[in-house]
Amino acid sequence: SPNVMYDTYTFVSSKGEMAPRKAVRVVVHETVDELKFGDFRDCDCMQQLQIHSKALTIRTHAFCNSDKLQEIDFCSSEILNIEAHAFPRCTALNSVKWPKVLQWIIDGKFGNRALPGNRPPIPILHESAFRESSTEVESYYKRCSCLCRFWNWLDQKERQHRRIHLSCSQTIVFNCLCRNDIYVLQQVL
Repeated sequence: SPNVMYDTYTFVSSKGEMAPRKAVRVVVHETVDELKFGDFRDCDCMQQLQIHSKALTIRTHAFCNSDKLQEIDFCSSEILNIEAHAFPRCTALNSVKWPKVLQWIIDGKFGNRALPGNRPPIPILHESAFRESSTEVESYYKRCSCLCRFWNWLDQKERQHRRIHLSCSQTIVFNCLCRNDIYVLQQVL
């Protein structure tokens, strides 16, 4: 019924499923791999979002009518991709619990906990995913996005260098940076 108030609704993403309009707390089931525009289109009472997906892509405008959303918890996300404008105008948002890997990156501990060649997947975060949300969340998120781009860049550079096997007579200059390299480094500094 459209007027029923749900305390908690578990979203399992069967085809055509939309979260109910009056859901206050939404739990995204661990089997969900994508949240897209329309999944939460009419869910305008949602205040809490708990995500249990192991691998998840949050598409553009997935949470476009979520101006009452206050809390997001990425409980156990291991692979995370958040596209541009995924959470636009979430002005009530004041608490985001990020996945462990992202927390390591923000705290400056990722390099100590993840060895080159054996790093956990680094989240892909578009810098404008939380555009026009609360200032604190948007600023923090932009920093997260920048640091994730840096670690993805560094991981890519490490992989390139590991693929090159030099014999004693070969010499390759590794200290050459292209424009993209310089851009990534400027963003972090």
